[in-house]
Amino acid sequence: PQPSPPPPPPTTTTTATAATASTGVHCDATRELIEAVQLVDTGLSGTLPSELGLMTSIVLWNVDRNALRGPIPSEIGLAWTSIESFGIRANNVQGTIPTELGAWGSSIQRVVIDRNALLSGTLPSELGKWTALAVFTASDNALSGTMPTEFGAWTSISVFAIHTNQFAGSLPSALAAWSQLQRFAVQRNAFESTIPAVFAALTALEEFRVDANRFVGA
Repeated sequence: PQPSPPPPPPTTTTTATAATASTGVHCDATRELIEAVQLVDTGLSGTLPSELGLMTSIVLWNVDRNALRGPIPSEIGLAWTSIESFGIRANNVQGTIPTELGAWGSSIQRVVIDRNALLSGTLPSELGKWTALAVFTASDNALSGTMPTEFGAWTSISVFAIHTNQFAGSLPSALAAWSQLQRFAVQRNAFESTIPAVFAALTALEEFRVDANRFVGA
């Protein structure tokens, strides 16, 4: 008799495309190029392979609430030139934010990388090239360092949340350019000095959280 076929491999980032093509992976009209991956809370595990850089037509990447680990591959920075939304919230991603992600430039509009307790290092100044960014959340991680003045170029930003990290230094006055800002949450860090007066001119603000820092003169 023929031997029984081997059991299917567990679902990881290298097998998930085939396993979920009808539910979370979307292709272009030719069905040859992957444009969107939306696999939220699906039990994905394993690491993010560098081969993800081959998905050069990706526009949306959302793998929130899974068990992915390891670093964010630097290869996706230079390759994902059309990316508009990147979400990897509530996983086990570790390492630093690659400087190469700055190459996403004016295409990226939404970045959600919070609740990865081992994601560390600083916010690269190269991310200031994200000139169309509207949403950036990187809370509940292990990030540190200062906020780059280059982020003043985020003139479309409406939601900025980096609370519960280890950031320090002062808030740059360049943030005065954030005229569309609605939510600003940097509580539970180690920011110091004074809160820039420029925030008083941001009339779209609805939520402003700076508590549990080291500000003076308030």
